[in-house]
Amino acid sequence: MSTRTVATKKTVEERIHPAVPAIAVFGLSLGFLLAAISGQFTVRQIEVVGENLPAAAIEQSARVEGANIFMVRTDAVVTNLQGVQEVAVRRVDVSFPDRVVIYARLRRAMAAWRTSGGLFLLDPEGRIIKSVKSTALPVITSTEKNGSLGPGIVEAVREAVVLLPSAPDGAVSAFTYDPRIGLTITGRSGWQAVVGSGSRRAMVNRIATLAGLLGKLHQQGRSFSRVDLRTKAPYATLVP
Repeated sequence: MSTRTVATKKTVEERIHPAVPAIAVFGLSLGFLLAAISGQFTVRQIEVVGENLPAAAIEQSARVEGANIFMVRTDAVVTNLQGVQEVAVRRVDVSFPDRVVIYARLRRAMAAWRTSGGLFLLDPEGRIIKSVKSTALPVITSTEKNGSLGPGIVEAVREAVVLLPSAPDGAVSAFTYDPRIGLTITGRSGWQAVVGSGSRRAMVNRIATLAGLLGKLHQQGRSFSRVDLRTKAPYATLVP
């Protein structure tokens, strides 16, 4: 019985020509090629995944509708979507035969930036999200628009809004930014604190130093007109 089985397998193997597998692979490849040429692998569906996203703007900016799906580069799609400033793209997937899926989220506004060009919302990294007519967020004012402010500036403003009001004489009147000296905070009573520029941690530490200085001078019955927080030993000009 085992002899018959071996003979049968051998007979079947002898009947399969060595060129058959290669021809099959070639035929399959040719079929895919013809399908691609005929448009069967053209992007017809763009799916946008995320909450409250501007789907129409994302689909238009992606620039993949009607493209050959084999030619879609996900990194190029991410680059194209940088034009939709209010959106942060998490990833882009290609799904055969005709679908591109874009995963994104809305960038959260943390502060606002008023320049000669208008009023702009900023994300935690200090990048512009979009222009607005008004906002309830803390506003940083500067005379010129120059790229982005950076994460340290935004973090310092957010920390100041939370921490300083509880300090003696800590009410804030304005935040200003100058490319040469960085962030300056003006108190409601007229004092000025030069916070400068730096990393998130450095800027947060400077705000804490400012709050501590306000508390210390209050205990002494004194106040300052200006303090420079950019050095390890901040220099304050005291009010006579």
